Amino acid sequence: SLPPSLRPLDAKEQELRDTWVRAICLMLSHAVPDFKDNCDDGDSVSQIYGPILGDLVAIHQSGLGLNANKFVESRKDILLPKDNILLLEDSLEDNDMIKLAICTQTIKVLYNTLVVLGEESNSEITKNES
Repeated sequence: SLPPSLRPLDAKEQELRDTWVRAICLMLSHAVPDFKDNCDDGDSVSQIYGPILGDLVAIHQSGLGLNANKFVESRKDILLPKDNILLLEDSLEDNDMIKLAICTQTIKVLYNTLVVLGEESNSEITKNES
């Protein structure tokens, strides 16, 4: 038997992990000019989150930090449309909080990708100056 941390992912966990990997790919292709994106441009991640990438970049560049809950709330019509197939297949009202949580965490994944890119860039500048 595998230890709990090494158990196979169930279908919903696999779907969530794949969503976050595609989100990272999407942000890298948006923020890094020479990044070769192997993700499908027509996938639901890019359809849902693509329109708000510029907003996340602007927030990151402002240095003010991200309030993910307020960000999602202010863009709910884009991020949580009624026909969003990305956020779990069931569209029951009971799942609204789960959908919101997944969306909010995906926004954090996108933003944290920018943070890491910024830290790597600063690290490269520091290395080059020494």
